[in-house]
Amino acid sequence: MSKKHIVVKVMLVDDHQLIRAGIRALIDEIDGFAVVAETGTAEEALTLIDEHAPAMLVTDISLPGKSGLDLLLQLRERKSDVRKVVLSMHATPDFVLSALKAGANGYLVKDAAAVELEIALRAVMLGQSYLSPAISGMVVTQMLAQGESVDLSDRLVPRPPEPIVPTRSARPVAELTPRQLQILTMIAQGQSTKEIAWSLELSVKTIETHRLQLMQRLGIRDVAGLTLYAVKNQLIAA
Repeated sequence: MSKKHIVVKVMLVDDHQLIRAGIRALIDEIDGFAVVAETGTAEEALTLIDEHAPAMLVTDISLPGKSGLDLLLQLRERKSDVRKVVLSMHATPDFVLSALKAGANGYLVKDAAAVELEIALRAVMLGQSYLSPAISGMVVTQMLAQGESVDLSDRLVPRPPEPIVPTRSARPVAELTPRQLQILTMIAQGQSTKEIAWSLELSVKTIETHRLQLMQRLGIRDVAGLTLYAVKNQLIAA
């Protein structure tokens, strides 16, 4: 099936050919996106990025030789404007925070639903950061425990006027509908989109629509921000 119009060129890095082929097929099915180059090593990725000038990089962390984190750091040193999404089997906060600090705009776990890949890519291309719902709660909890913050502002283009983490007074909880509060709480508890949809007997698309509406209403750009908002407003315990 041919694409109507290729808007976003994607570079794919994963050392497993079968997995890479599957990811490529999923990305090529997303309207407006196409994989223009792929490789299994970070070293070759740098050469291919110079050659093909992709707008987005989707990379694994575990690679032979230099890791995906090394690749992110090198691109950051180059001041590359390539948007960077990590797609990895590693779901622990240490890996996620390391990737964000190295320059990743998004982090997606490999067992995520196919629809989440499209949501992540579109969010990152709109200048937002993205974390899989399954890991966002753990990441925010660790950041709060360690007193850390990860500044993503230098990786987001264009820069939105709102801060990544909203203040409590920006949008009070009372302005949210009961359904929005319910879904916000479930997201903050680390439930995936599919789990929330199953629990509420709604479609995945409906849950994603509610989540986007929540982000717009609260002025929050990612799932981690929603989770931190829920913690700050005592919807869940940190």
